[in-house]
Amino acid sequence: MSSSVRSPSKERKDDASPGLQTPNDASPEHSIATPGHDGGRSSGTKRSREDELEGETSTDRATRSRSASTVARLPGLRVRVKSVCGDLSSVITKLRDSGLSAEERARLDDQADTLREELARLEGCVRFKRRRSTPSTKYVYFFASRSEVYDVYEQDDEITDYVLEFIKFARAKARPAANFTTMPNDVLHLVLRHFRKEAKQLIAMSTVNKQMRDAVRNPIVWRSVDLRAYKSSITDKILYSIVQDDDAFSCVKRLYLRDCSQLTDRSVLKVLRKCYTTIEYIDLEGCERLTEETMRFIMHECKQITALNVRGCSGVSAKYIFDNFFALPDDLVRIKVNDTRGIHGRVDQDDFLKLAESVEEFTAKYKERIGDAAKVQEWEARLNSQSDVLRVAEFIKETSQHVSRWKRGESAACDHAHTIQLVGSRRADPILTLFPECGHVSCVDCTLNERRHMRLIDGEYIYPCGMCHEPMPSPGGFEVVVRGTERRA
Repeated sequence: MSSSVRSPSKERKDDASPGLQTPNDASPEHSIATPGHDGGRSSGTKRSREDELEGETSTDRATRSRSASTVARLPGLRVRVKSVCGDLSSVITKLRDSGLSAEERARLDDQADTLREELARLEGCVRFKRRRSTPSTKYVYFFASRSEVYDVYEQDDEITDYVLEFIKFARAKARPAANFTTMPNDVLHLVLRHFRKEAKQLIAMSTVNKQMRDAVRNPIVWRSVDLRAYKSSITDKILYSIVQDDDAFSCVKRLYLRDCSQLTDRSVLKVLRKCYTTIEYIDLEGCERLTEETMRFIMHECKQITALNVRGCSGVSAKYIFDNFFALPDDLVRIKVNDTRGIHGRVDQDDFLKLAESVEEFTAKYKERIGDAAKVQEWEARLNSQSDVLRVAEFIKETSQHVSRWKRGESAACDHAHTIQLVGSRRADPILTLFPECGHVSCVDCTLNERRHMRLIDGEYIYPCGMCHEPMPSPGGFEVVVRGTERRA
């Protein structure tokens, strides 16, 4: 009787499969026995598990065993990932300190690279591709760090996805980004050159630190100076603060100061004295306070210049330009001189006639210098295609002919002008102005009355002359103030 009764411990020992008696395989199912089952087989989950393992080869058992050990390793990988990320965060925080020495920065960079490699290795241990192996709840995971295939049950997906997402986030945050403090100086200079139209931003960058200040003040950065965006606020004082007393502007090739009407000779010459050996293009259009002093320096010192724009510089004399035109370099064919003093606003008759004489001398001089008529025509065609010098000269000649007709007793467009032309002028007489387009002369009051008949054509207001309906000058445009013969008291 006693010999036929087996103890539960003895039953478990006898029924257990020899290939499954390992500590990892021990489970509560082994202690469960079904009384009516033949062959001493266990029931419930145990039987389902063993039915599933029937026909399993040794390779399958080895794969299943490695899978189980990998599942056990996932929590450890998660802890290791968090540790590496913490160390990497500390290193990156230290690298943000701008006071680090070069040796310390290099050491921390190496340490950060090592941690990034470790993080990539850990990601390789968990990285997987997922595909269904059977219609059951199992998936196949391909680990990037080795070629084995592991069977991992679906309940392990949550921890695996968590670790992968954490690694992805950490690597994105720890990705080394280029910044100005670690960028080589040569590369930094090339980057800063793209800010050539943003001089204000460049000057602001120079206040960041010493490295940035030295980079901004390097001549490579200032190949072009463009202050057109600040035309309404730029002054001599501001331009002085930009130029300073170093050699930052010694290689400037292009200077844009269009419509910077508050600048004077003092600040513009400070720039030109820095770069007169390299400057090729100068745009001073609309700089009303500049004088012949700046023009003189450009003509005699800037030998590399190929383009000059002084249009609208009402302080620069057109007469001075035509008198000294051949002092400019021979390569200078792009030059604009319209609306300079003498052909801008109201001009006295005597001053205008002096300008006309200078233009006549200019025309005779260049024809004499070139000599051959064919070459003269070729030079004129080239100059006309890229500048307005010859057109301005022709305009001055035509206007001087209108003045001559007025002196001969012609061109009066109103009764006041006709009276002054016949009997002479007195101080109390109204001002007479000659319209350069048609040559008619009218007093100021009659001109104002005629302007009431203005027309809007193609978005522009036209003021027709009362005599010939040709356009009169716009308000503030070029007019010649003429006089009649002086009347005796």
